[in-house]
Amino acid sequence: MTETFHWQNAPSADFAVIAEDASHSLSPRMHNAAFTALGLAFRYVAVNVARGDVGFALDFLRSRAYRGVNVTLPHKEEARAWCSEFINTDYPEVNVANTILLDSRQGFNTDTLGFLRSITPLGLKAGDQCLVLGAGGSAHACIAVLLKLGCRVSLWNRTRERANETNERFSGRVALQKEPDLAGINLLVNATSVGKIGGELPLDWTRSPSDLVAYDLYYAKNPTQFLQNAAAQGLRAMDGSSLLVYQGAEAWRCWGLPEPDVNLMVKEVQDALAI
Repeated sequence: MTETFHWQNAPSADFAVIAEDASHSLSPRMHNAAFTALGLAFRYVAVNVARGDVGFALDFLRSRAYRGVNVTLPHKEEARAWCSEFINTDYPEVNVANTILLDSRQGFNTDTLGFLRSITPLGLKAGDQCLVLGAGGSAHACIAVLLKLGCRVSLWNRTRERANETNERFSGRVALQKEPDLAGINLLVNATSVGKIGGELPLDWTRSPSDLVAYDLYYAKNPTQFLQNAAAQGLRAMDGSSLLVYQGAEAWRCWGLPEPDVNLMVKEVQDALAI
């Protein structure tokens, strides 16, 4: 587990990831290894922040001369509200911040480009059928990318109201499902918190085509139940470790840092998950 600090006790450092419980995060290991490889004397730490305290925590870290932070669920909306400026011109429908440059109070969303890079090897093409589970900020990032690729996107969320709000955000271009149906789906994305907190999603895996790819945005040492179910059906399954790397590398650009060694970051994450 990663060493964590409560935001009021955050140590002297340059960058941080903030989360309700950051002990699972591999961001410190990944970023610190990349800093060392380039001879950059920066320190990246993991900071715990309760809901409702994000603005206070960001003010505090800024006062401690932190340069930037990454933000995980469920803090991305609060983080966006703290920012004086939000830069996300490529995907205007996405309005949550997962990366912040603290001095200028500029917010960014690197989940979009990170998700795009992670699915590029899949070779998705216009017209492919994609089903996104969940209606939070991470789901919005995935939907925005898939629509821009020309894919046909369906959405299922336990709360119908949130699903409707998401569809409105994307000008009705998302097909809402009352119950998730895997028939004809090329890519299935789990953007719910089920991977992290456990539990089952109401999925009938027997309806999935043999070429369906199941993608859980959550990453952990052991496959989530979602990915286990996909593998048991003989489907290709992938977790969010590549998303972690690619969105993290994009954060360096937002912070004004040089290009990191992405291969090294991948290795650090893979090694940590293999322990």
